[in-house]
Formats: sequence, C-alpha cells, structure tokens
Amino acid sequence: MDKPFYITTPIYYVNARPHLGHAYTTIVADVACRFHSMRGQETFFLTGTDEHGDKVVRSAKKEGLSPRTYVDQISGLFRSLWPELNIQYNYFVRTTDASHMSIVEEIMQKIHDAGDIYFSEYEGLVNMKGFTVLDASVSTQSVNWSTANARTMKQRRKSSKNPTIFLR
Repeated sequence: MDKPFYITTPIYYVNARPHLGHAYTTIVADVACRFHSMRGQETFFLTGTDEHGDKVVRSAKKEGLSPRTYVDQISGLFRSLWPELNIQYNYFVRTTDASHMSIVEEIMQKIHDAGDIYFSEYEGLVNMKGFTVLDASVSTQSVNWSTANARTMKQRRKSSKNPTIFLR
C-alpha cells in the first residue's frame, strides 16, 4: 500500500482579499490531491490563513476594524472562495484557532527547553514587504537594491524593553 499523500497550500496571509495567485496555488494542490486519490491513495489536503503581524494590524486600521474582526472577515473570504472553485480540502487551519496556538506553544516550549531560543536586541534595515532583516554586518553595497526593495526598507531597532525572539 502507498504511503498517504499529504499536501498543503501556503497558509495565506490575510492582509488583503484573496486574488488569482491564491486561487492558482490552491487549484494546483487540489488537482494533485485528486490525482493521488484517484489512484486509490489515502490523501489529506490542508489550507488556511495566517492571521498575525504588523501588516494585518495596518490593514485592519485602514478598514476601520479591529484586527480580530478584520482577520475573521478576510479568512472568511478565503474559506468561502474554495467551494466556489470546487476545491475539496480536508482541513482549513487558522493561526488564531485555539488548537493551532496550543500546538505552536508546545513546539516552542520544546525548542526553548532545548536551549535553541534566545532573546536579543537588533538594529538594522528591515524590508517591510518581505520582512528581511539586514543587520550592521551586511554591507549595503552587497545588497541588490531594486527600486521596490529600496522603497520598503526601514531602519528599525528592537530594544531590551521589547526584545526579539531568535532561533539558533
């Protein structure tokens, strides 16, 4: 007997409404899942939404909504779109679901207990679109400064009052 086939879409970020790119990747995952199912293989198809971050807070504020109300609305748009496209997933995860949060807490505790998490300060350029951090050790001459990247770079400093979590 074949091993079960497991597939997931990206867990879509909810700072904006679903678009063609979201539909495309979900349709491709659905087709792959159906192909394996038609071969008699056990399958599991996961999709969902990632509902945290500064972009979500900014998007909610722009709409005049609380972050929770905003993510509920946008996540609902994703969830209701898939049946319209005849997408047949097994599970829709939301990163704000209690079950998801408890699993993440458990995993993070194991990583912490193993000594692989540390808190620290940093200062550097942050690409606000892709959340890439360039610290002081990176020469700005070595960075590919496209116009789009240059517009989204902001100088940021995280202090000991609000330290950042790093993984080893």
